[in-house]
Amino acid sequence: MDAVHNHGGEGKNNEENGRYDEAVAEDPLNDTTGSETESQTCLDFGDVEGVTVEDIMQKTFRTDDDAYEFYKNFGRYHGFGVRKGDSRRDDDGNVRRRRSLTEGAKAQIDGFRECGISTAKTMRYMAGLAGGYSLVGFLKKDAYNYIDKQRREQIVDGDAESAIAYLEGKAEADPMLMKKYNRPLVIFSGSNNHKQTTIFGFGLVLDETIASYTWLLKSLLEVMCQKMPSVVVTDGDEAMREAVRVVFPRATHRLCGWHFEKNVTSNVKDAALRARFNRWLYADIAVNEFLTEWSQAVEEFSLQDSLWANQVFGKKEMWANAYLRDKFCAGIRTTSRCEGINSVAKNFLQSKHGMLELVQNLELMVRDYRNNELLVQFRSIDSVPVMTTSLESLERCAASVYTHAIFGDVRNEIVGVASVNLVRLQRSLTTKIYTMDEYGQPGREIVVLYDKNMGRMKCGCNFWNKYGYPCKHMFFVMKHEHLPNIPNRLVLKRWTKNAKALEAYEEKIDVGADQACLLHHGALHSACHWLFFLGSQKYDLFQMAMKGIRNLCAHLEGYVATEDNVFSTKGDGVIRDPVAVRTKGAPKSRNCRGRKRRCTECRNPGHTKRRYPRKKTSHGMEMEDGCTTGFDSDALEEIKMFNHMEEVS
Repeated sequence: MDAVHNHGGEGKNNEENGRYDEAVAEDPLNDTTGSETESQTCLDFGDVEGVTVEDIMQKTFRTDDDAYEFYKNFGRYHGFGVRKGDSRRDDDGNVRRRRSLTEGAKAQIDGFRECGISTAKTMRYMAGLAGGYSLVGFLKKDAYNYIDKQRREQIVDGDAESAIAYLEGKAEADPMLMKKYNRPLVIFSGSNNHKQTTIFGFGLVLDETIASYTWLLKSLLEVMCQKMPSVVVTDGDEAMREAVRVVFPRATHRLCGWHFEKNVTSNVKDAALRARFNRWLYADIAVNEFLTEWSQAVEEFSLQDSLWANQVFGKKEMWANAYLRDKFCAGIRTTSRCEGINSVAKNFLQSKHGMLELVQNLELMVRDYRNNELLVQFRSIDSVPVMTTSLESLERCAASVYTHAIFGDVRNEIVGVASVNLVRLQRSLTTKIYTMDEYGQPGREIVVLYDKNMGRMKCGCNFWNKYGYPCKHMFFVMKHEHLPNIPNRLVLKRWTKNAKALEAYEEKIDVGADQACLLHHGALHSACHWLFFLGSQKYDLFQMAMKGIRNLCAHLEGYVATEDNVFSTKGDGVIRDPVAVRTKGAPKSRNCRGRKRRCTECRNPGHTKRRYPRKKTSHGMEMEDGCTTGFDSDALEEIKMFNHMEEVS
């Protein structure tokens, strides 16, 4: 088959055009001098009806577009789809190969990938919109190849170097920014003013050693502007414990209550002793009372020579509530929030992800958490709870100051004022000393000190120190003193609606050229939804919409200039990618009977369905040794013809 293309030289053009004119004159199947009736016959598949492979092999086309139109018509006649996309040319400018992704499809795939949606789900969505996979215009393999190409271009200087460059770019927009390699991922989380889980950052360390954790915590401290946490809760890892002691010397290091209970269950078989540990873990008792009960338990259960019991007692300040009851922990005493983040992270992270993809997908997850916080913040600002207690002024003050989540707890303390009784009232200079007890607990006296001039109040129950908002004993004093509002000294800012400035809730996105293109694409896609709906109602409306879209596209194409995007990184040194390590999972199963694994297609040993030994056939196709191809002779002839057309077009 002769194919004709335009070349650079004028003489060559004349020579090729002369050969083309001669070929056309000899080829009745490509007679362009036909009448209008013949053109109508072409539209009615007359030019492909009854055409054999030999006829097509002898056919000559003026341009590759003509060849494509003919083969598209041929495909429609025989009931199979034809796709066309980007092309590759030889040194002379001849088109030698065509793939299928259009710029619009690439933009849509980029948009889905930016939101963390898998390629398979993206293909299902696009196929649903197009009316089937055959009408999408490209294959799933094309989409995977495109994404792989994009990924390789992003990490051209190495996965680690690209991840660092990405974070440096994000740091310019957000100064507070901080699996494939199977490295430990450390999550720093806490509680916000709505009692929601908030994420401070992530850290990927080389190993689980003291040096690695120390470096990580120092990096976190730098990102947090040298503001140290008051309480740190971990699962009890010894390396992390030592790193916390070095980097956060003034912080209260608390062991996760759930992990501690699990440890007790594994090492203590006596149910009575387990009940003691449960009491020591949660009961509101004094230190002296705990030490007395521990000594009694050592004698009763013979724990003098127990190595485990001695180790647990050596860490009593990290788990016994007697030492932690006056520590403000914002309601956190387990690592369940981190476990919750881990479960959410599974929707964004895969073992095949590189470091750059890990960073980008973690950012997507953080964006979801921040959006949830934004929604709750607006509900707290724009709505007012219904007043239900008799101390309406104090309740209204609490509703205006605290977030909805904290207000619910504060209102419970206001309701609890009804169970408090005044025992006696004393005065010492400017300080009033309230002694009270609670209904049902006579004799258990609680003392509250109140200085009206200084606006200070302190309760012996340590409730405010632990939870950060007034207890029912304090509200009883406010009632007795006829205070209309909660004293400012008793309002902890981290529980208020104004804990964060309004601009702090704004999502900070570094909108570069690529990001801006994705944002514009998404906005246009959303704006066209109503157009899609209207245009699909009737066929004449569909034609009108298609005509308008084509005219608009033709108009915009005159303003679009294609520019090459250059991916650059900053930094003097080269950061090498870490070495992938094996996980601690179960080893791969082996056939204990010594039988070899067989292919599920041909049942022959030595290879699997996904790893056929391949060899070239006379048709230029890759076929599998020992496996049937599923093609009959007619189909092979069509494939041969199509491959030949691809080579020339």
